[in-house]
This record gives sequence, structure tokens and C-alpha cells, in this order.
Amino acid sequence: DEWLGYGVLVSKLSRHSESIPVLVRAMAREPLASEPYSFLGIALYNVGRMPEAIQHFEQAYTLDPMNPMTRDNLEMIRKAAVDSQKHE
Repeated sequence: DEWLGYGVLVSKLSRHSESIPVLVRAMAREPLASEPYSFLGIALYNVGRMPEAIQHFEQAYTLDPMNPMTRDNLEMIRKAAVDSQKHE
């Protein structure tokens, strides 16, 4: 999907805030694909929106539990959330 590709490109350019609405649109166009949820989770994580990022990674995992990128991202963000709570 062109929206997903554009959202990923914008995010890779470290323009995460700009990529979020694009990835939301990609999600709406392909609600059963895990990739938009995963990439949206990455963008949300990079702008500090941890709870939303976890939600999207969990949805991506639900849609495709065999995808290693999704599983690794979910594990990474859960660990980051626990680590940030320890430092509060």
C-alpha cells in the first residue's frame, strides 16, 4: 500500500510525528495487516507515546503472531516501559 510505504519512509527520516497520520491512514486501508500497526507503534514510541505504541504492537501481534519483527518490537517496548517506570 502506498500509504504504508510513505509512512515508513517518513518515519525512517526521523519525522515520526509526521508519519503518524499517514500510518493511521494505512491502518484504516488495511485493517487486517499487521505492518501498519507495527510501524505506527514504532512512530508512537519514538515520539514518547508509549501506552499507544504498546497498544498498536499488541494489535500487530494479534494479527500476525508469527512475524518476528512484531514479536521483537513488542518485547522491546514492554521492556522499555518497565525500565522507564523503574526510573520514575
